[in-house]
Amino acid sequence: MSHDFDIIIVGGGAVGAALACALKNSKLKIAVIEAVSPKADIQPSYDDRGLSISLSSKNILDNLGLWQNISPHSNPIKHIHVSDQHHFGFVRMDAESMNVSALGYIVLARELGKAFMQTIEAAENISFFCPASVTAVEISALSASVTVNIDGVDKIISSKLLVAADGAESRTRDMLGIKASVEDYQQVAIVSNVLPQRPHLNTAYERFTETGPLALLPHSQQRCVLVFTVAANEAEKYLQMDEQGFLDVLLERFGRRLGKFSNLGQRKSYPLKMMQAEEQVKPRAVILGNAAHAVHPNGAQGFNLGLRDAVALAEVL
Repeated sequence: MSHDFDIIIVGGGAVGAALACALKNSKLKIAVIEAVSPKADIQPSYDDRGLSISLSSKNILDNLGLWQNISPHSNPIKHIHVSDQHHFGFVRMDAESMNVSALGYIVLARELGKAFMQTIEAAENISFFCPASVTAVEISALSASVTVNIDGVDKIISSKLLVAADGAESRTRDMLGIKASVEDYQQVAIVSNVLPQRPHLNTAYERFTETGPLALLPHSQQRCVLVFTVAANEAEKYLQMDEQGFLDVLLERFGRRLGKFSNLGQRKSYPLKMMQAEEQVKPRAVILGNAAHAVHPNGAQGFNLGLRDAVALAEVL
């Protein structure tokens, strides 16, 4: 039986794009279907969030030939400092003591997206359908087919394998009949960036507070990426608070280790939930990334876990 493609990847976000990039030198014919243009302001996968890239993920991106384009826009994490509000003591880790150049790196999702898209657009074996949405899925013993809506016109394309990598709210997962268990943390992550009075010295800070973990991650021009976890029913209060009021709250929760804060960037919010798909593999189909498992950002492992999944799948294929 002939197929239009060997693999159809639904979702051109970080994990779906990483899988496509990992297969760029293979003999496989790949289709990537993404609903929102990577260049659009509303693209959730490639916004201005600061992603924490682990050392192993950096090595994976390097092996894929992507790190050379990401590196100029990254900031190394040389130290990690963990503390608990209202308690003495802290835990500190240093790259030098572990004999590594860095413990990890901070990269804006937008810059990661640019590197992925450059690679996908240059790959002869990858077709990128965007903006396009999958409206139906059909699985048979010999093929996996999807109905794709492009500019209001439906088109059916077939493949040997369908990969659902369209995020925690995956419609493809639902169309495959795969259920997912969800735990709502009743928390919201407020993400922004700030300028501390004192240099961050490439230190990633995590502080546990009464409302949830607060992270300050080192970025360029001495700015810090801020991830501030608050109760869901109080999120709007913090989002609507004037800049100085918000910075005062940040100082009260974090303490004065970095001095005062200024130059607050745009604030965005992300509801926090844990999700686990009940199945990750079905005949002719695989669930990948946040479509398979979404975790609390406290450990900064969402993208790192998804990237490892993508590379593991690419090795099998």
